[in-house]
Amino acid sequence: MKYEDDKFYLEKFYEKFYENAEDDNPLKISLSISDFEKRPFNFYLFNYGNSTWKDQITVNNNNVVYLNNIAFYYLQKNENITAEILLEKILQNFPERVVAWLNLADLQWKLDEREKAKISYKKYLLLMKSQNKDLQKIPLRAYERIK
Repeated sequence: MKYEDDKFYLEKFYEKFYENAEDDNPLKISLSISDFEKRPFNFYLFNYGNSTWKDQITVNNNNVVYLNNIAFYYLQKNENITAEILLEKILQNFPERVVAWLNLADLQWKLDEREKAKISYKKYLLLMKSQNKDLQKIPLRAYERIK
């Protein structure tokens, strides 16, 4: 993402491996300007106030899968803070988003936040069952890490 001429310009993300992605065969993940609130960008607040890019982005039905996949991409690249911000933003708006819980749990485990991770893994397992998802797709680590 870059800022130029009072606008965000978003680059496309490419990734080949999506274990925790929501699309079965995603070829490309991208955001568009429609993923951001339709309001003027305030450079001062962004740089000197409490407003950041995470305050500007909007999670909706059209981009939630892409945002989750981008969060997963960041998680794989050890960009943990960005991944956490995106996952928390997703779960604020879509608390029933199953794979986002798995990604958050994996991130928490990676950051050695074991108790938080256990809660997130349990939430993931509960949602997988309550939403009648294919339980064969649950990674073994989710069961192992809640013990």
